[in-house]
Amino acid sequence: MTRIVAGEWGSRRLAVPRSGVRPTSERVREAVCNRLEHLSGGLTGVRVLDIFAGSGAVGLELLSRGAATAVLVERDRTAVQVLRDNVAKLQANATVLASDAAKLTDRSWPEPFDIVFADPPYDMTMTHIAAVFATLIQGAAIAVDGLVVAETAKRATGQPWPAAVDPLDSRDYGDTRIWYGRVSSVAVDNT
Repeated sequence: MTRIVAGEWGSRRLAVPRSGVRPTSERVREAVCNRLEHLSGGLTGVRVLDIFAGSGAVGLELLSRGAATAVLVERDRTAVQVLRDNVAKLQANATVLASDAAKLTDRSWPEPFDIVFADPPYDMTMTHIAAVFATLIQGAAIAVDGLVVAETAKRATGQPWPAAVDPLDSRDYGDTRIWYGRVSSVAVDNT
């Protein structure tokens, strides 16, 4: 069972696809939300992009804690339907996009996102993850000084950041590593 940990929808259950996704654990979501709240000075009013969203647990958790809006991106058809059902059940201010996160280059965003969270499959290479973030930065999807977070396997080597991201830190939770970074205004200006 997956549920929202805290905030407006605390303890509400979320549906999870039967296969093909690995929901971020409650413990990790709690830690991520607390860290993001600290790094951003508060979650109230922030715009969130959750790529490789799966059940939407992270994006919906951030909305429950005060984020203004979220876009949840998932390519798996079954997961997309589960996402839509979770958003409808919570009446969340979220948009579900049925798309591959690596193909968001053609998207035009009305405003850049303050927080971008990526939970790609654990077998995805760091180079590929960095390329996805680079594409979003080049497409002005992430605000200057916006926070970026990547969830990877602890055993993964390298870093998930392109040159336009200043690494902040990483934290381990069991077999999971959470990476935090901030989009650099200097790097964005040079893109």
